Formats: sequence, structure tokens, C-alpha cells
Amino acid sequence: MGTKILRYCIVELHFRLKIIALVVLAVILSVQIWYSGVQNERLNVVRAEKAMVERIGDMEEMLSTKAQLEAFQKEDTGALVDVKPTKISGIAMQRGVPSVLIDGTVYSEGSSFGDYVIVKITKEIITLVNKRTKAIKNLYVFE
Repeated sequence: MGTKILRYCIVELHFRLKIIALVVLAVILSVQIWYSGVQNERLNVVRAEKAMVERIGDMEEMLSTKAQLEAFQKEDTGALVDVKPTKISGIAMQRGVPSVLIDGTVYSEGSSFGDYVIVKITKEIITLVNKRTKAIKNLYVFE
């Protein structure tokens, strides 16, 4: 009986075609599994690149902010060098408008003072804005 089945498998054309079809399907399935793994690896690389690109945007924003802060700090330390007020003599109110006396010259809000415009005068602080960089500076009036 065993030889009959073996002879049937070898001689019968339909059976040979079925075996060939099964082998081809197994090869196709193996290739599909392998290619799926390759595609997953490529997808992971693309995801990592996307994450890097997103971080680059954040890093550029941080660097820009850091550069602006450093420029502001440099401007802040150089504010008195550019403006060079040697003496703030006092602050006065004229008809409800505050004024400040610096080096013998009276300035009011909106007046130009070197590279700066005086935007606010209070009893404690004179707020200046640089015309070019728009950096805000505070000069403190000490009693």
C-alpha cells in the first residue's frame, strides 16, 4: 500500500502540480516575511529621522532664543557705555508728565537719549528702548 501511494505521487500529474504550488507558496510567503522585516527596519529609520528633524526645529528655536538672550545681555551690560549717563540728578513731574534730569539735560517720556528712547519714567526706574535692536533697558534711580 505504501508503494502505491508513492507511485501515485510520482506518476500523477495533479499531485505533482499541487506539490509545486505548495513549494511556490512557501517561497512567496518566506519572501513576504523577509521583505516585511526589511520594510519595518526602513520605517524605523524614517521615524528616527523624523524625530531628529523635529528636534532640529526645537534646537534652532532654542539657539535663536539663546542668541537673542546673549545679545540682550551684551546690550544690557553695554547700555550705560552707549548712553554714558554720568549723573541722574533727579526725577520731576511737570503738569503730570514725569521728567528726568540726566547730566544737566531734562528728558521726558518719548525723548531720545543716545541710541535709546525713554518710554517710561517712574520714581525708581527709567525704562529705555534701543532704537535699532528694540532691547529694553532699565536705569534704576537710587536715593
